[in-house]
Amino acid sequence: MFIPHYQRDADQWDDIKKSLFIESVLNRLTIPAFYLASSEDNPEVSEVVDGQQRLTTLNAFYTNQFTLSSSDECPYYGNSAHYASKRYEQLAENWQRALRRYNLTLVSLPQNMELTLRLEIYRRINEGGTPLSGQDIRLGYYSQSEAVRFIQTVGIFDQTREGSRRIIDDVGYPWPWGKYPDAAPLWEKWWSDSKVALGQTASEMFTWYLVSKYRAQIDAILRDHNRLAENLKLTFRGTTDEVLDIACAQLRFEDSRPDEPRLMPSQDVLRDEDFPRFAEWWHKIRLNCGPNANVAKHRAIALFIPALDRIFPAPPSSGQWTLIMRFLGKTRETARELEVEFPEPKGKWRKQREQFDGFDRVAEVISKK
Repeated sequence: MFIPHYQRDADQWDDIKKSLFIESVLNRLTIPAFYLASSEDNPEVSEVVDGQQRLTTLNAFYTNQFTLSSSDECPYYGNSAHYASKRYEQLAENWQRALRRYNLTLVSLPQNMELTLRLEIYRRINEGGTPLSGQDIRLGYYSQSEAVRFIQTVGIFDQTREGSRRIIDDVGYPWPWGKYPDAAPLWEKWWSDSKVALGQTASEMFTWYLVSKYRAQIDAILRDHNRLAENLKLTFRGTTDEVLDIACAQLRFEDSRPDEPRLMPSQDVLRDEDFPRFAEWWHKIRLNCGPNANVAKHRAIALFIPALDRIFPAPPSSGQWTLIMRFLGKTRETARELEVEFPEPKGKWRKQREQFDGFDRVAEVISKK
């Protein structure tokens, strides 16, 4: 059994939540089931699909890596005198035995399940009340790809978190934002203490940027249904989430065949070309668009950057920045004023693809103002 490094940060729970979870086990209260899936490479090895945080917490407590919170800090259910403020090794033997003998419910997904269906099941599983996002799943499933790992590192905004440190140590290269001392603090502040930042939303923003920038390559992949099924083991039914899955699957496929021509960017291209353009434009937008460039607009900003990068070889004028700011604040209203059709995707790739072109047309109109 293993937990993928990139599935989800292992430090999303604070000490209070960890302590209440351990108390549930000690007092034999019901906890959610753990979902497992056989590894594609070795059917004898199981990947933890749902339950990473709970397993990590159990292991950390059992190996005396953290102390349960005090009764003053934590709203324990019952008489907590036997375990509050204690590590596992400090518990009486009967309480240690209660933890060791607790029965866990394990649900194994079928090994031969079609990947498309497996990903859909993953999306519908909740982890302790916290949904496992589509980006969490993608990063976990395609983490063998160096390019996908780079996407993960771009999404880091707080290097002090345990999960962030583990990711950077594992990939073996510095945090990409470290090369941008002016932008990095703003990136950290933008995402910190935001509900939007749960899971892997920051890395998903960079994924959106890549999908928009490489839309022509994505189109070619989607048109070739046979190769899509043969190489990526995926089918396309017209949803946007599937396209994000396909983009990451293609990155993994191409990384596994380094001698063959690529459609999607390699890790080197991401690091040396794509990310610098993303970071530079994100920084400009953050400085020039004020509150309209808030974190809730992260997807619109990600999709707008490729258009701005292509249309504006020179920096926008102050008047053009005013229009860009208005567009981010009131996207559809401003698009109408600029006489640009701007569809609402509602999860459908066809409309999302049309919206990409809408961002291009908005940038073109603004460039002429």
